[in-house]
Amino acid sequence: MAEWKTDQARVQEELGHLTPKQRRSILWGMRRNPSGWTGMQM
Repeated sequence: MAEWKTDQARVQEELGHLTPKQRRSILWGMRRNPSGWTGMQM
């Protein structure tokens, strides 16, 4: 998540094809506790 603030150009290059809604979904997923993630979420 810190990369979105410190390396915005790289994030844009990697995720630029996603819609804002898809990027928000990724952010919310990253905020969750990883110990509760399923195999598909990793």
